[in-house]
Order: sequence, then C-alpha cells, then structure tokens
Amino acid sequence: NVVPVSTVAGLTAALAAANPGDVITLAAGTYVGAFPISRDGTAANPIVIRGASRDTVILDATGRSIGVTLAGDYTRLESLTVRGSDWGVKLNNTTGVVVRGVLITDVNKGIDGRSGQTRGLYLCDNVLEGRRVWPDFANAIENAEGIVVTGQGHTVCHNRIQGFGDAL
Repeated sequence: NVVPVSTVAGLTAALAAANPGDVITLAAGTYVGAFPISRDGTAANPIVIRGASRDTVILDATGRSIGVTLAGDYTRLESLTVRGSDWGVKLNNTTGVVVRGVLITDVNKGIDGRSGQTRGLYLCDNVLEGRRVWPDFANAIENAEGIVVTGQGHTVCHNRIQGFGDAL
C-alpha cells in the first residue's frame, strides 16, 4: 500500500496511521519537525518510510532532541536526509528495524540503538556527519556517538561516519 506524502501534516498523519505493508513515500522537499513512529510492521510486511532521494527529501529537526524515533518493530527508514537535531535517529526497543541509504547530518550524535531490547537491526549504507572537527579534545567528545547499539543479531555495514568522538 503506497501512501504518498508531500507535507508535514501528511507525514504526521501517515506515520500515526501506518499499517504493516504501508510504504510511505515522501516527495522532494523539506519537512520541518521531529518525527516518531511507534506502529509495528511485520517481518513479511514492514512499514517503510522512503524518500524520493536522499538529496531531495530533508527531515529538518533543527533544535530538537531527536530527528526520527523508530519505536515500532519491522520499520524501515530509507533514502532521505535527517538534519539538525541532537540525535539523528533513535531506535526504541525495536526488532527488525532498517536504516538504509540515509544521510544524517549536522547532529551531535547519529544513531542510538541502546534503548530496551533491540534485536536484528540493519544499519547499512548510511552517511553520518557529526559536528565535531578533528582534532577536538573536549572532555565530552567520547559521548558524541556516531552509531551505538546494544542487543543481538545486528548488521552494521558500509556506513561513512565522520565528525563524532566515537564513530561506532
């Protein structure tokens, strides 16, 4: 079920009503806000949030704590940019979440997969650009995480990570 979105209101409504198998497709543009999804997909029918392209779809969360929160099982975030927040993407107690082909930029920290019982994450082919410039000897730089995960069964591969105190 393809759900086309071209406005912030449309995106917010689509995320709130998402069902297994929905593919929420974001048209080119800038969507300002922080975007949570707590709906569950299934292994066979995930909920997909997909931008038209990483370069033309921007989720601008400037000044917010978290850009995108994925708290539902079997959800996918693909082909878009998340920018401006403290944490780019937060994964809360999830199983089977995919973050692929995403640019996370102008953030203090990238992807946080430490909350709850995370299982089977797939975090690949992303570009993460933090705000730190080498050499940065600030006392808190080690807390500027690029990607941090706990749990079991994860795949983390082919990511380009820069500008963080602790890349992975």
